[in-house]
Amino acid sequence: MSKKEAIKPTIIFDFDGTLADTFGELVHIYNKIAPHFDCIQVKEKDIEKLRNKRPQDFMDDYNVSKRKLPFLIIKGRKILKKRIKEIKAFEGIPELILELKKYGYQIGILTSNSQKNIKLFLKHNSLEKHFSFIYNGKNLFGKSKKLKKILKEQKLKPGEIIMIGDETRDIEAAHKMKVPIIAVTWGFNASKVLQEQKPAFMAKRPGDIFEFVKDYQVHDKK
Repeated sequence: MSKKEAIKPTIIFDFDGTLADTFGELVHIYNKIAPHFDCIQVKEKDIEKLRNKRPQDFMDDYNVSKRKLPFLIIKGRKILKKRIKEIKAFEGIPELILELKKYGYQIGILTSNSQKNIKLFLKHNSLEKHFSFIYNGKNLFGKSKKLKKILKEQKLKPGEIIMIGDETRDIEAAHKMKVPIIAVTWGFNASKVLQEQKPAFMAKRPGDIFEFVKDYQVHDKK
């Protein structure tokens, strides 16, 4: 095996809905604060429909304007911080992280959540030592810019990383930066709407991620 073939990709995880099972808690928090911003609450009977919507469609349907969004995010993060000890990693995720580290993969996080929430979650789930970096941003739709920053600061090329996320906006950001992405089906968006965005791979369980990653060959893309 040549030196080039032996290069392992850096694995970049989304947080909410990919590593952490926060969907139910985030819906609860949103419903709690929505009236304060004149937004429409999510009814329990509509939750499954919600999973088939892109974030942009959710905003339109629930009266969440771009002006309101940053305030909702900041308020929601503060409430989530108080509950972060109760948030668990999805079944199979800790084992996946350990397996990736065992085989020498560098792992990071790219999220719209706060650094404090991420670090508290990782600590309470005994995962903090396994992640090399955490990048976050306040802009729900700013992941492509943060991804560009990761490439620059970590001295990586698009073909040297694999993103993993649970939302259409994760896939859109990856496509914009020409980065391969694995879409997971256990998070916010349902399989159908994820598949429509054409990710590189669909993972139905955490073990599927390792199967894809171990066979992935790094490409020298600029």
